[in-house]
Amino acid sequence: MMITVAGLAVQALTWCGQDEEAAVFIDRLAAHAQRDGEPQARIWASLNRTEHAWRTGDLHTAIDTGRTCLELLSSSRGDNRLALVTAPLVRALVECDQADQAVPLLAVPDGNRLDGVWHGSHLLEARARLSLAHGHLEDALADLLACGRRQTEWRRDNPAVLAWRSQAALVHLAMGDHASAQRLAEEELHQARAFGTPRAVGISLRAAGLTVRGGRGQRLVEESVGLLDEAGATLEQARSLIDLATLRFESGHIRLARELARRSLQLAQYCGATALSNRALDRLRTFGGRPRSLRTVGIQALTESERRVVVLAAQGLTNREIAQERFITQRTVENHLTSSFRKLNITGRRQLPEAVRSLDVRL
Repeated sequence: MMITVAGLAVQALTWCGQDEEAAVFIDRLAAHAQRDGEPQARIWASLNRTEHAWRTGDLHTAIDTGRTCLELLSSSRGDNRLALVTAPLVRALVECDQADQAVPLLAVPDGNRLDGVWHGSHLLEARARLSLAHGHLEDALADLLACGRRQTEWRRDNPAVLAWRSQAALVHLAMGDHASAQRLAEEELHQARAFGTPRAVGISLRAAGLTVRGGRGQRLVEESVGLLDEAGATLEQARSLIDLATLRFESGHIRLARELARRSLQLAQYCGATALSNRALDRLRTFGGRPRSLRTVGIQALTESERRVVVLAAQGLTNREIAQERFITQRTVENHLTSSFRKLNITGRRQLPEAVRSLDVRL
């Protein structure tokens, strides 16, 4: 019972934007699972780490831990938590341009049984993202509106949990329904400001800015960029940057648009967000910019997932211990270390402590 309470508390911290505090408690759950062999602690740790990683833009960790959590829950098809881990895993796969791998995952949870519980709304939102990746606007909109109805019925209609209105607004906008787009965007922005988490407000500001465009739209999206930076929501910040770049370009601010697009591209590639990286690269070229090569060596070239693995390796943990600590496979650990050794220009683990000295060991 205490493990379940702790898992739900971490979930609440994550949705409330308390990412640093949530990360500390996730690590405590993971340590408890390792020490006592408690399966429920491991499930909650991996589930919460998946959602936390998705929200902070650490897509590779979201995918690794999400898959691990699904394996842990594989014998419990009726477990409501399947929906809560499948949703961020699907979102991360879509962002990494692996939508085809996301399709079968949506068949894992018992969809019929989830129709009667609030967890199902998370799957609808994730499926909408998948539909958008395939260009199916009407299907995406139907799922987002259904998600909204469920959230309202279950009294969980909070954009900090699921920002369905801003997504639906942008779909309406793409379909030419500007009135519905602006109404939904304004509703979500009002809700998000009332709740007050920077990530939720930042996402809502972006949608609101895109529905009005012009000078006011630029100001709203610019505010979005700042708040998402404050929230540590790197992926969402990259998304707002490319939208701000587009609005600036439309206003004739060509040089600024190029710089914003470059920043978006850098952040998107850092997150491993292939789809968004491609979009930023295309916009940058449209703006007349020449993409600069990102750093491919040194500490700054490490992805968030690689950073976490090398810090643990530098502390002396074995590949197996790192895999258990991070709830990923040993093969994934090996891949991260191989990539990190190349970027850090070292040949083995003995050189890691010196190579990563500048990193925060609390990562």
